Amino acid sequence: MPIWSNIDDTMEQVMLSRASLHSLKKKGFTPGVHWVYLSGGKNGSVGWNVDAIKQWQIERTQEIAVDSLTKDIETYTEDQNNA
Repeated sequence: MPIWSNIDDTMEQVMLSRASLHSLKKKGFTPGVHWVYLSGGKNGSVGWNVDAIKQWQIERTQEIAVDSLTKDIETYTEDQNNA
């Protein structure tokens, strides 16, 4: 299987919409890692690296889960200082 997929195959495999992929291309995905211009020119077709996007999804999920757990942990420092 080639490293670079077209957008329709990528949408199906990573379960993201066309709009989400283009938004992430602009502000989240790394050029040359998650996507490339297949022709080498700015107006060329974009190829997507499904494996790199899946890895990004895993990493983002882990970040979100850790952030969520950290916020859920109660601290009693302030209560102890007021006692």
